[in-house]
Amino acid sequence: MTNLPAQITVVMAVRNAAATLRDAVDSILQQTLAPAELILVLNGCTDESQSIADDLAKGNKRIRLEKTDSTGGVAAAARLGCALAESPLLARMDADDLSHPERLAWQYAALQESEADLVTCRVEALDSQGAGLDRFIDWANSLAEPEDFRRERFVESPVIQPGVLMSREAYQRAGGYRVEDGPEDYDLWLRMLADGACFVQAPGARLQWRDSATRLTRSHDDYSEQRMTATKARYLARLDKVRNNGVAIAGSGPIGRRLAGLLLAEGVQVHGFYDVAPKKIGKTALGLPIWAAGDLSAKINSPVLLGCVGRGGRARVRSLAARAGYREGDDFFACC
Repeated sequence: MTNLPAQITVVMAVRNAAATLRDAVDSILQQTLAPAELILVLNGCTDESQSIADDLAKGNKRIRLEKTDSTGGVAAAARLGCALAESPLLARMDADDLSHPERLAWQYAALQESEADLVTCRVEALDSQGAGLDRFIDWANSLAEPEDFRRERFVESPVIQPGVLMSREAYQRAGGYRVEDGPEDYDLWLRMLADGACFVQAPGARLQWRDSATRLTRSHDDYSEQRMTATKARYLARLDKVRNNGVAIAGSGPIGRRLAGLLLAEGVQVHGFYDVAPKKIGKTALGLPIWAAGDLSAKINSPVLLGCVGRGGRARVRSLAARAGYREGDDFFACC
């Protein structure tokens, strides 16, 4: 490893990762830009992860071992690791993924050039379990500039967590990881963006992201569609224009109705829905009117427009919104 002036702490939460931990750690130790420290937080492991971590730490002063029980899950482990970090920059890594040897070097260079607060990298799937993950990765890889992350932040989580390098100051200013029901990473990114943080991508940096049937985002309730949508609703409800003007939702199907219900619970006024299906127009959903999508230009009550249509419809809603005079990121957001 090359000793360069960057001071980076890599935080890796470990939960029963005996089969992959050694390779994941080696991919960090082999970085051309050496991290100042690698903190492994053993999160209630019941397999051989502890003994493997002990072996890896022998004779390597840069590896620190910490423990948590499994109660707070990965959020508590990540929060502890970041709290113990001694470097001004924090990198995340999962115990079953692989970082390209120049990942941190590329990310550090991008951070220095852009003065960003958080730098992502391009992600490749390892053992992908389905087309849904591949589509998500393609979308996340398409986000490169600060305006991309701000525009797309309510579509999905715009950052793939194990590929992050971020300023510890910006992380702490946003309050760090929180241990609560829901996706701890998406919650953090939305708070950082709301706080004015700047996100960019380092296109030369690479991470191999392992998929499996037991991956947390597939198997844990915190990452369910319901919890993800609840997180979106919580932060949409904090936007001044949403609070002041309420919202109208493009799409009266299950996605739109779910978000509308959550926003109503947050105290947001939902004026109604727009739809393209003739059989729906003039009817109601959740007791609210459904208007024709062609009426978007009327901007009834000047609400913020939220696009909530299924896969393939996002571009159409964006086109309709633009023709109606909505400005994405101001009074229009795509939400799926």
